[in-house]
Amino acid sequence: TATKKVYPDTLPCIQQSVAFSGVISLQVPDSLDANQFFSAIPAGTATVHIDSIEVTGITGEPAGITSVSNPAVGTKWLKPGQYACAIFTGTTTASAGNYPLTITGNGCGHATFPVIGYKDSCLTNFSFSRVYPYSLKVCGTLGVSEISENINLNIYPNPNQGNFTVTISSATHINGTMSVLDQLGREINTQSLDVTGTKQIPLELSNLSSGAYLLVINAGGTRSVKQFIVK
Repeated sequence: TATKKVYPDTLPCIQQSVAFSGVISLQVPDSLDANQFFSAIPAGTATVHIDSIEVTGITGEPAGITSVSNPAVGTKWLKPGQYACAIFTGTTTASAGNYPLTITGNGCGHATFPVIGYKDSCLTNFSFSRVYPYSLKVCGTLGVSEISENINLNIYPNPNQGNFTVTISSATHINGTMSVLDQLGREINTQSLDVTGTKQIPLELSNLSSGAYLLVINAGGTRSVKQFIVK
């Protein structure tokens, strides 16, 4: 809708040291403060109504992630309401936190400016930037400081189609829970766990969508984490 500035509304949390790829679309605004076009004009004194913009960059992504702006549009000039795409790929090394995205480019528009007067011609070669309110969130690697060295955790096959076997081996008795989390940290499946030695646990989660998931074992104040891929 016209009120959306970013699509989709919710993106998965990007986990440190885990390869990530995804697409986010930022909507072209229908107006901007004239100060974005003419620095000599005080901010807030005039508004430029956008006719079209040329996207030259999308910045603000976490360290280690690269973005490509507007890769699939036939023309680089976009109208208000259209979306500029940013493809995120890479393995982030950034700290946990929020990273606002900024779209930059050149614009055409019309407005009545202080002193200058009305301008209805294309204001080409004037750059602007817009910071979008949505932020990409970076998750710290789950459980790195809490991983139990006594637990050996394996998933087979990996990748899979949602049906797989978890093999857990431990030198000590394990009593806790085993959970499957999606990229937003939501619990997909949780069950109690009681293991002595080695145990194989089949899981049938064929309703899972394609993507990356985490298998997390919490036991005795420690946790073990294993990522798996559903195709």
